[in-house]
This record gives sequence, C-alpha cells and structure tokens, in this order.
Amino acid sequence: MIVRTSDPIYLARVDKWYSVLLTTIQPYLYENGGPIVMVQIENEYGSYFACDYDYLRFLYKKVRFVLGENVVVYTTDGNTDSYLRCGVINESYATVDFGVTYDPAAAFKAQRDYEPKGPLVNSEFYTGWLDHWGHPHSVQSETAVAKSLDLILAYGANVNLFLFEGGTNFGFWNGGDEPPYMTSVTSRDYDAPLNESGDVTPKFYAVRDIVSKYLELPPYPVPPDTLKASYGQTEMMFVSTVQDALSTLCPEGPIFSTYPLAMEDEKIKHYYGYILYRHKLETNIADGELFTKGVRDRGYVMVNQKPMGMLYRDEIIQVKVMGLAGQYLDIFVENQGRVGYGVAMNFMSKGIIYNVTLDGHLLSGWEIYPIHLEYIQKVERSNRFAPEVSISGTLETPSIYKGKINIPNTADQPRDTNLDMRPWVKGQAFINDFNVGRYWPQKGPQVTLYVPAPTMAIPGDNFLFVLELEYSPCSFNTSCSALFTSVPYLNAPPEPDDY
Repeated sequence: MIVRTSDPIYLARVDKWYSVLLTTIQPYLYENGGPIVMVQIENEYGSYFACDYDYLRFLYKKVRFVLGENVVVYTTDGNTDSYLRCGVINESYATVDFGVTYDPAAAFKAQRDYEPKGPLVNSEFYTGWLDHWGHPHSVQSETAVAKSLDLILAYGANVNLFLFEGGTNFGFWNGGDEPPYMTSVTSRDYDAPLNESGDVTPKFYAVRDIVSKYLELPPYPVPPDTLKASYGQTEMMFVSTVQDALSTLCPEGPIFSTYPLAMEDEKIKHYYGYILYRHKLETNIADGELFTKGVRDRGYVMVNQKPMGMLYRDEIIQVKVMGLAGQYLDIFVENQGRVGYGVAMNFMSKGIIYNVTLDGHLLSGWEIYPIHLEYIQKVERSNRFAPEVSISGTLETPSIYKGKINIPNTADQPRDTNLDMRPWVKGQAFINDFNVGRYWPQKGPQVTLYVPAPTMAIPGDNFLFVLELEYSPCSFNTSCSALFTSVPYLNAPPEPDDY
C-alpha cells in the first residue's frame, strides 16, 4: 500500500484508527466543556509527493462525522504556496508553520493567499530542532526566538510554540530522516523553553517576557524545577548473551522460513526493536564472504556466538566469516527507527528484507527469533562467564547486564536523574521494566539518558538492565559500572563515522 493516500488498504486502517482517536477526544471538545477548539488533519501534507485531495477529504469527512460541525478543522503546511497547494482543501482552515523570522508579513503571505480572511496562525513556531546520532546538537538562541516572537505577535498573528517543552523518545520511539538515512537520538530536548525534564531555561524567561507585552501573566510565580539526584556509580554484572537467553526473550520460539522475512511480515509481526536470524552451517567455512543488501538497519554477524563483523543497510553489505558445519550463523538486527517523512515512509520494512548469500550461495533454512526485551528482567544468569569477542577485539556478542541502583530510602526519593553510559558503546537501557531508550555516547551528541523519578520505586529494589550491542567496559576494565548524575549532557562532539 501507499501510505498517506486514498489507497483503500491504507484508508481502511486510517478509518479504524480515527474512529478510536476521535471518539476518545470527543468529550474534551470546547462545546463539551473541554479545552479542544481545533483538530488538525494530517501534517505538512503539501510536502508529500502524493497530492491526494480525495485522501484529505476522507479525513475531513471522518472528523466531521464523529465530532460534528462546531470544531475547527485545520491543516498545517510550510509557509510557501508550493507546500500549501497540495496540503489544503477548501473545507478546512489552512495554517502554516515556520521558525525564526524577522519579516512576519512575508512569512504569512502564503497563508493569506489561501485564507484571505480569518486569523493568521503559525501552528509550529520552531523554538529549536531535533538531534540525530552523529550530528551536532541543534540549538536556537533565546534572543532570536524572542525577537521573532515579538514581531509575530505585534503583527497580530497567533503562535503555537513547537516545542514549548522538550520530551523523550523513550523505548524504540525515535524516528529518522532520509536521505541520507539518519536516526533521531533518544532525547527530544529540542532546545525548548522548558527542557526535557520540564525545567525552565533562559529561553523560557525570554519568551515569557515577550508574552507579557501582549497578555497578562498568571498571578503566581514560576514553579521551581524538580530536584535531581546523583546516585553515583551502579556496578554492573554480565548476565547472559542474547542467544543464551532466547528461551526467555522469545518464549514462543522461532519462526521457520526458507528465506529471511521482514519484521512486518504476517508470520512475524514484530515491529520494533530487535530480531535474530539463525542459519545452521552445512559445511566448514574457513574464509567465507557473507553478503546481503537487505539489513535494516544494523546487523551483528556471529558464528557460534563469536562476532564476525557488522552489516549496515546498503553501506556495509559483506562480512568475512568462519565456522564449522553444524554451528549457528546468527545475524542480530536492530531496527534503528523508521523514517516518518516523505516518500521513504513507504519503504521502511525492517529486519532482513532481501536474501543472504555465503560465498555466492543462497542461504536457505532460517530460524527467526523476535526479541521481546520487555522480558529482560526475567533473564537468568547463564553459565557463560563473558561474551565472545571478535578476532579484531572490537565487537562482543550482544549481551545483557544488570546492576542495582543505590537510591536512599527517604521520603524525598526517588528523584529525576540522568544515566551516563560512558564508556559503554551502544545499546538499550531499562530501569526496572521501563524502556528508557537507546544510548550511543561515542556517537553523540547525546550522552546521558533522562530517567524520570516514576520509573523507580521506594521502598524496594531498583535495577538497571542493559542490552549492550557492541562492547562493554566489563571486558577491559576492573570497574564495570554506569553512572547516575543530576546533570544532563546532550551536546557532546559527535563522531564523524556515518555508522
């Protein structure tokens, strides 16, 4: 199917979702005593290639059918006529979005071309921007944001600050962009007026000063920032390799297939996170060449759990392998995040999406294990002393580690904190049963992960669980630990490596 079009397969699913979404928000409409006065259909659709007005009208009619005639239905697009041309239908109200500008008349011209009457609305006034792994931290000065906001409000326009408060891509919910393929970091701090943990920043006060020129401020002080904790070092211990924990992480057992299947395949239906593909070698391999262009996105190749190398999308497509007949060739694949923008949205299958060859021979006979990291707490200590290490010494078998967090048993605990995974390399962190997100401090710019206080409990034991994909300090350092600090670090110099 083609998403964001009137493709009937897609519309059937949109219809089902909108029925749930719209009936959920209906009690909160303004006419029902709630705060919702406007409902947006789609988002920046004029930037999408399809230009399918029938699709937009379907969304509009669905909103009207469920929510009635009193709610304002609107669209949002970039502030040029070229974007609005395919993003607007006559039935809904057209708004625009843009960042810092010192010429509001020019910035709103496109909206006025389509809406000669009615309020000027910047529905996404960008206070910052998102970050991608391996790229510089995005910042936007409070001076520029405040000056632009002042001019927009003086022009009589309406503004929605995007973002006003930063957030977090917990779990596997980070997205990505393409081309080139690049994925968002776990933090959604966004350099917003309120940061990722909800604390005020200098940008907040700069924005507040501007708003006070046009609206009366609330008659009470700004609430204080939440208290943060530095819980110090948490000693970590090796628990198990992924392969030794398969009975726990994939309790339903493998799916058998002649050739690899994508994560979204009807037989798999495992849409996020990680998946392991296993093939039993039929002959001895002394210096074989494993080849595939089908890894989405990052695949760790192992034989008998010993790392051979890494595959990455269309960039790293072959790995030298060696092994004995009867040993397992494993490819452990990470879905690093789907692109949510543009044509690429239609080509976001994950896992292994094409066939795999070894020395030119097509490999058939695969066991496929969807990895359920929600069971990471249940993984028991294996008999293995430590992960296997590659010949080059740069990769370990993807493995699980565990540590107990040192939280004082006092009335003011737990508090928000930040997890610093240096010198760990790349992986996934859990606080108890909560998936905090992906860490990759060597890549940057994000180093620490925001850990909200409600993920922990007092009294009671609190644990950090880690799936380390590449290399842990436990293998080369007498101290194997992770640090909990009160200070976030989101602006480290990024590594130049594209992978």
